[in-house]
Amino acid sequence: MKCIFKRITLVLLAIMLAVFSLFACEEKPAPTEETTATEPYAWPIDSVSWPIDSSLSSVRFSEGDLILNYANNMRVNLGKADHESMGMSFYLLPDGTYAVLTVDDRYSETLTIPAVCNGRSVTEILPSTFRATPKIRRVVIPDSVTVIHKHAFYDWQNLESVTVGAGVKNIGVSAFSGCYRLFEVYNLSSLWIRKGKDGNGDIGRYVLDIYTSLDEESKYWTDENGYYFYENGDVCKLMYYTGAQTELVLPTDCNGKDYEIHMCAFRNMMTLKSVKISNGVTAIGWSAFYGCKALEEVTIGDGVERIENSAFEECQFLESIVVPASVKQVSVGAFKNCISLRFVTIEYGVEQIDKNILNGCYNVAYISLPFVKKGYTKLGELFGDNVTYALKKVEITGNIDVKDYAFSGCGFVEDVVLSNDIIRIGEGAFIDCDRLSSIVIGRYVNEIGHCAFQNCEELDTVYYA
Repeated sequence: MKCIFKRITLVLLAIMLAVFSLFACEEKPAPTEETTATEPYAWPIDSVSWPIDSSLSSVRFSEGDLILNYANNMRVNLGKADHESMGMSFYLLPDGTYAVLTVDDRYSETLTIPAVCNGRSVTEILPSTFRATPKIRRVVIPDSVTVIHKHAFYDWQNLESVTVGAGVKNIGVSAFSGCYRLFEVYNLSSLWIRKGKDGNGDIGRYVLDIYTSLDEESKYWTDENGYYFYENGDVCKLMYYTGAQTELVLPTDCNGKDYEIHMCAFRNMMTLKSVKISNGVTAIGWSAFYGCKALEEVTIGDGVERIENSAFEECQFLESIVVPASVKQVSVGAFKNCISLRFVTIEYGVEQIDKNILNGCYNVAYISLPFVKKGYTKLGELFGDNVTYALKKVEITGNIDVKDYAFSGCGFVEDVVLSNDIIRIGEGAFIDCDRLSSIVIGRYVNEIGHCAFQNCEELDTVYYA
């Protein structure tokens, strides 16, 4: 029996070796990290040039060689550039045309990709081409280009305008992801690019205007102080700041009109120390000052009506903030992870205060704010259900009653002052506030709910205003 088994095994091995040899002889293997492509070769998968979306998983440079990694664990080394010109390098494709491989940092404003280089048409833009060129603000892609590969402009945070040539047929996944300042697109191609939508490499995700002709006039302009504005009829937005000042007083108007601070306008501006937001500003957009880690002082004007999500998130040196009564809504995470924030005042008149606006602000020692009809119902919800250990004093303004269990579990709060306009303290409002030592109750309070001060063992002083 053992002999028969050995014979069957040998026969199977012989068949497998024969099949392997047959396939090995039929096709030249694609270049790998050990095999450099010195001339055009048959691409590993039959597509436009190589898989744009699902199969190509990552791209990297290794000692000047462009390495492609595929989802099926195949790795292809395209080698070094075949031609260099005008600060760009080009790779020779199988059809005899060029693809843009890299662009150096000599371009500071506008990059115009050539339609022809060294007598050959330029037809593709390879993955990760523009990661090392943060100064370029505008890109013009010629009609000769048919493919913009995935991640080509990925996370290029200063890109604001792109002209897509008439010949472009494919834009790869995430080709423009993270380009949150890409405000306008001149779309001369047949691709359906939509404002605020994914698809086509996310080119339209942050866009405010899409033009179909080069004759259409841009709606963007820069004032004498370096503030870059978008203006369209009555709508005006401050898009970002191009100057070098570290202490800013924002413009009072935009050609005589009120304006909004657009999302990400000052995002990651690491040198910004102080900003005074004028009364002509009506809204502070999503992530407008996100990551301004040197920002110490903010003055919010009385014209602001909205503070949007993450507006001041990660402003790690900001110590105090006053939100004026003009604001209708303070959105989620507005001051998230402002770890130096100690004093917070939200004036009476604010209509909506969302939960988690102070998530991660674990050094807040004093807060003054109203209870509102929309948003948080318990103080802890402002901090992500975890009230900071540093919080010692709370002042409640306005005329909305202290809600049931509003301060429950705020174990480190020592002093509470309630507005004269409050007439009811809800059930269990201060339950388990075991360090609460004094409270000022307004003169019009006529009802104190069941167990409102249960387990407040340190409470020894109650003032009636």
